[in-house]
Amino acid sequence: MRGIGLGFVAALVVALAAVGAACAAKSSSEGAPSTGNDAAPIVIGVSDSLTGGLSGVGLPFQNAVKVAEQYINSFGGVLGRPLRFVVMDDMTDEATILQTTVQTLLRQGAVAIIGPNGSGQVTAVEGMLGAQKILEVSASATATDLISTDPLSEHYFFRTCPSDSLQGEAVVDFAVAGPSGIGLDGGGPVACSRMAIVYLANTYGTSMKAVIDGSFPAKSNGGSIVSEQSVDVTVMPDYSTAINAIKMSTPDCLVMIVYDDVADAFLEQFDVAISPPPSEWKPSFFVIGTDGVYTNKFIVDGRLDAADAGSANVANGVYGTTPDSNPPTSEYNAFKNLYLAQFALTPGESDLDPYTANEFDAAILVALAIEQAGTTTDTAKIRDAYEQLGTATSNSYGPAQVLDALDAIRRGESVHYVGASGNLALEPDGNVQTGYLIWSVVDGQYQTIARIKAEDL
Repeated sequence: MRGIGLGFVAALVVALAAVGAACAAKSSSEGAPSTGNDAAPIVIGVSDSLTGGLSGVGLPFQNAVKVAEQYINSFGGVLGRPLRFVVMDDMTDEATILQTTVQTLLRQGAVAIIGPNGSGQVTAVEGMLGAQKILEVSASATATDLISTDPLSEHYFFRTCPSDSLQGEAVVDFAVAGPSGIGLDGGGPVACSRMAIVYLANTYGTSMKAVIDGSFPAKSNGGSIVSEQSVDVTVMPDYSTAINAIKMSTPDCLVMIVYDDVADAFLEQFDVAISPPPSEWKPSFFVIGTDGVYTNKFIVDGRLDAADAGSANVANGVYGTTPDSNPPTSEYNAFKNLYLAQFALTPGESDLDPYTANEFDAAILVALAIEQAGTTTDTAKIRDAYEQLGTATSNSYGPAQVLDALDAIRRGESVHYVGASGNLALEPDGNVQTGYLIWSVVDGQYQTIARIKAEDL
């Protein structure tokens, strides 16, 4: 790893803290901080879920692009011009509101789009952006079928998070091992041989369910999925039909492929329905959430009294999986220091929200791609530059070495960006790989109970 070192990061943190204090109340859409450069800013659009089902990641994502914006502009921007990340709320919509959001960003001059956050949302705009040759990078859309089978050189959609083809396997491995078999080595009795699934009726829910459907019977030595219940992306007042079907199927475990708001509403009704537990259920029954549940909002909104961190909570006792987006690396720590110089953790949090590092990485990669392309008008060339960054195998730079990376690009050298969220090397199909966490909620707090390497799935 080449670069300017952690001493520089510490100094930059102090400088950005001062900038952040002055700008904290401003939206990114109000403009970038001054770089001493009067050239017109380069606009990058950000379709972000500040409200709706994915709002649990929306605000941290907005903060992450602000950090990237101020960080890069402190070096003078790219192509001699400041960057301006224009953030718009798409309301987690997958139809007209989302389409209008993205089209508005393009009309405002966006040369690339970061987001949207959800897999179903990406499905709704991926084709339109590709047809216009606009680079699109999502930090959290994990559905298996978002990356097309076309040659990599024809992709206009990329992501800084892995595909759910791996997360589905992580869910199955944990279900088979169970909470007491965290070694995940395939030994011992099968903890869950009768699985129930509740999933969102969108791209995210259906694609991960398909992975689990295909993997669970074999890995559980002949186990079966005894109930599959689809639910709407928006919170519904009554889940009794789905809950009763699950209850009658006598599962050993329940997998929830939903967003945090639906999870809280569903579990509130589910807990009532199985109290006391049905006599035919195993005492070892457990619930497994996925990354759509793994937000601070899931815990806060799950409280009986939202203002009391110690109150009863439907999230307590839930286990789950999520990509390891906050890895124990120097790259992640460098980003975390930059972030915390401007934005404090939410009360009760001990680390940044999931995928926040992925959003920062998306912003940095798009900026580096624009510099490497040497243009803001040839958007196809920006896409090609993004691919080159993801397939380069030498000259690695992390978040603490962004200035070095920009200088290397200007010298005509190849650059590989090692992200805060992990190594973002592109696979031949355009995906990236990372490890996964197994987590649990204990006394209203997330606990990491295991890490699984991508190559072990």
